[in-house]
Amino acid sequence: MNQLFAPTSDKASIPLLGDRDYQTLVAAFNATSAPYPSDRTVVDLFRAQVERTPDAEAIRLGDETLTYKQLDERSNQMATHLASTGIGRGSIVVVFMEHSIEVVVAILGILKSGAAYVPIDAATPKGRLARILSDIVKGTDGRIPLAVTQRDLQSNLPSDLARTFVLDADFGSITDQPVTDTNSEATPDGLAYMIFTSGSTGTPKGVMIEHRSLVNYVWWAAQVYSDGESLAWPLFSSLAFDLTVTTLFTPLVTGGRIVVYRGEPGAQSMTVLKVIDDDDVDIVKLTPAHLAMIRDRDLTSIRIRKFIVGGEDFKTELARDITRAISHPVEIYNEYGPTEATVGCMIHRFDIEADQAPSVPIGSPAANAGIYVLDEQYRPVPPGVIGEMFIAGDGLARGYFNRPDMTDERFINAPDPRDPASTLRLYRTGDLARWGSEGRLDFLGRADHQVKVGGARIELGEIEARLLKHPDIEECAVAVAASVGKHRTEPRYCERCGVASDMPGTTYDETGVCNLCRAFDSYVDKAQSYFKTPDDLQALIEEMHANRKGPYDCIVLLSGGKDSSYMLCKLISMGVKPLTFTLDNGFISEGAKANIRRLVTSLGVDHHWGSTPHMNEIFVDSLKRFANVCNGCFKTIYTLATHLARERGIGYIVTGLSRGQFFETRLTEEVFKRDDYDPARLDSLVAEARKEYHRREDAVSRYLDVDIFRGDSVFEEVKFIDFYRYWSVPLEDMLAFLKTQAGWSRPSDTGRSTNCLINDVGIFVHKKQRGYHNYALPYSWDVRLGQKTREEAIDELNDELDVPRIREIMSQIGYIEPASAEDGIARLVAYYVSAKPVSAADLRAHLAEELTDAMMPTHFIRLDRMPLTTNGKVDRAALPEPTAENIQPENDFVAPSTETEKALAALWCDLLKVDSIGRNDNFFGLGGHSLLVMRAVSRLRETFGVDVQLRNLFERPTVAELAEVIDGMLWMAGSETISTSEGPREEIEI
Repeated sequence: MNQLFAPTSDKASIPLLGDRDYQTLVAAFNATSAPYPSDRTVVDLFRAQVERTPDAEAIRLGDETLTYKQLDERSNQMATHLASTGIGRGSIVVVFMEHSIEVVVAILGILKSGAAYVPIDAATPKGRLARILSDIVKGTDGRIPLAVTQRDLQSNLPSDLARTFVLDADFGSITDQPVTDTNSEATPDGLAYMIFTSGSTGTPKGVMIEHRSLVNYVWWAAQVYSDGESLAWPLFSSLAFDLTVTTLFTPLVTGGRIVVYRGEPGAQSMTVLKVIDDDDVDIVKLTPAHLAMIRDRDLTSIRIRKFIVGGEDFKTELARDITRAISHPVEIYNEYGPTEATVGCMIHRFDIEADQAPSVPIGSPAANAGIYVLDEQYRPVPPGVIGEMFIAGDGLARGYFNRPDMTDERFINAPDPRDPASTLRLYRTGDLARWGSEGRLDFLGRADHQVKVGGARIELGEIEARLLKHPDIEECAVAVAASVGKHRTEPRYCERCGVASDMPGTTYDETGVCNLCRAFDSYVDKAQSYFKTPDDLQALIEEMHANRKGPYDCIVLLSGGKDSSYMLCKLISMGVKPLTFTLDNGFISEGAKANIRRLVTSLGVDHHWGSTPHMNEIFVDSLKRFANVCNGCFKTIYTLATHLARERGIGYIVTGLSRGQFFETRLTEEVFKRDDYDPARLDSLVAEARKEYHRREDAVSRYLDVDIFRGDSVFEEVKFIDFYRYWSVPLEDMLAFLKTQAGWSRPSDTGRSTNCLINDVGIFVHKKQRGYHNYALPYSWDVRLGQKTREEAIDELNDELDVPRIREIMSQIGYIEPASAEDGIARLVAYYVSAKPVSAADLRAHLAEELTDAMMPTHFIRLDRMPLTTNGKVDRAALPEPTAENIQPENDFVAPSTETEKALAALWCDLLKVDSIGRNDNFFGLGGHSLLVMRAVSRLRETFGVDVQLRNLFERPTVAELAEVIDGMLWMAGSETISTSEGPREEIEI
């Protein structure tokens, strides 16, 4: 047994990390050694490409282009000029520029001079810019750095903290320099660039990346993404975001082309739309938020063949939607990596068939990278145990600029997980992770107070530090909202089946009947043909008797709930001799257990309790994949019951699935609408689906013995029979029978929808993540099929959930809730305590002096006091969720006055999920983000019939301002109205 093990922090024992897991998760997983030119710099790689393709186009902006030879010559001139001003090896040069061809020339020239470049976004607030420059001055013994900038930005740079070279104004001093190569001063161990990220102490921190680390990454990226091709890449994301490093250098070492895009002031996040509309590139690196913005565009014939997604949690649904929207094959990569590991250190190529969890995996280590999940003593943890992710390898940064204490804290020398006798340099990411099913690494969020917003890494402590500088703020805390601004509109229910309006895709006709009911009316006869009669069931029972090899006719799956209890009683009355089976998953309610004991005793049947020590891992896997616990639990029951049936020589297993569950899982609308529909084929289709179900890789396949399902023989040996396919009973009749004939009672220690305590967790997570009850669909089918009344279905779904108990169970099984908003866009919420009210506008203006837009809280909530833990720290889990009642309004409420303002406010209420909006409220101040901007513009065009542009919303973001713009458009249009048949314009201008 390998002796690397991981005791938990409370010293409770956990399984040892055995030899097999050690070889899989530590040794084989990190066998990433790969050759790369470690003795060269990115300048050398670029020059080699210039020699190969001197006349190929290297960069383009509109009609302006440079070949590789021209770009090389321009950057040579830049390097020579810099050298003439004293810039050389060890120097630091700030790049404070908008996107342009010149900015790429500047960066290459800086690198050729031997200096390191520090990219600072052109939209950086003056206060934050001054902090970064001050840090550079302090870290270079008081030397004022050179800042390469442009005319329009020069005034933002404080003269006492930076020497400026205005590239567009002083370009003549460069063009006079020789174009010939000079010996580059850059060395593999020299500094290539430094990116300032958010700092927990309130001050941005510079991450120092050496040339060798950059070459390791670019060499790997060139092989993975370009793979011998010369691709066109768009340069549109912030230069201060290390995601952009891929777009800058990968094309220039592979013969590709950089296509430069400039963003509009205040609307830089929308530049990705230009990239899509121009359709002039082959590959795009972007954030999930960017990708979500283009989901609703017409992507059918787009040129792009590859997407690299990074910066934040990447939802599988989004990846699936993009894949299906594009007519040709498309590659989508999820790249994970902190700035401290040089852009990316893990990668996963999305597989639309295999990737079924809510988030796309972060994959496997990149070349020459090591990824370890360790405990507090830096020892590898076994599967299913939460640890912290550590990174090793050639991509690690030198450390933090001018922060030796922080460097020592985050970059540590620890025992090598592969060989504890030696040491290894590791970067402590602060990310929590766990080895899950299929040997995949599950990312579980942050261990500290760092978050990702729009792909940017943000330390909540930096926002809090700035807030505390406000003279009226006494205490504060900033958090990411999991749900924001609860919209209190009561759901609408279908007049026939009771399905609620929160079910995705639900629509109602003028009589209040939903689309599912209307569709069912068109194939109801075909659907009813799937169901059989009690006589057919009796015939099956006779078949069981004839084939019985031991004391039992079948196994009956008994949960203690109403459906399975009723089923058991009826089977006994029909002469069946069953062995009942219940999975003890650790959370069966005491009321359900009492029902089981009463039933098996009174009916005189034998009972078997099944179990597995891996239920917690299975529950977590099911919550992550399906946002419920039932999928994992059901598969565990079927797997264990099948094993039991084979051991006992029993050929039949009878389930108590309701008729509604058939339609949820098997009998889709498409089956009945096929031209070649044949009811005789349904059984074979269900059988094939069952085979696929048992062969799918998940936590059950990892922790349980599923080898019997690899072949087809077990599906012939053990047949599953769904009792309610043969038996129909209204809920009222079922409950009356159970009460009077079976002594059954509804468990009082769970919600009405379940006999299992942990099922409340599934209901809670499903409602929170997907917006509706996970039983809503099957219950609506029960109503259509006559098993429940509409009122019974609605009543059963209105559970009162015990949230503290739910969170306790989550902690018990090791499930960590993802901190993301309902629409996948993270929103920051600032909580504060003050002696007197402070307006949100005042707080926002105070923060804007030093914080970037990405760091600006969407909502402010004033508290009487901060909730504290027993040790006196802020209890972040106890901070109230932002609601319409506690969110502080941006301005004093002034009701919309004109008809346009009223219509616009109503539209925004629906989009932003708030109850009321005043005429002076700001769309972005209320939580509007880039994705919602797209929807807002589309809705505005539909509502008012005028050609509203994105820039109109950015330039006039309040209700009153935008209403004025719309009224002007309507006046210009006169009495003419835009034909609704024309629809909205396909091209959205910025």
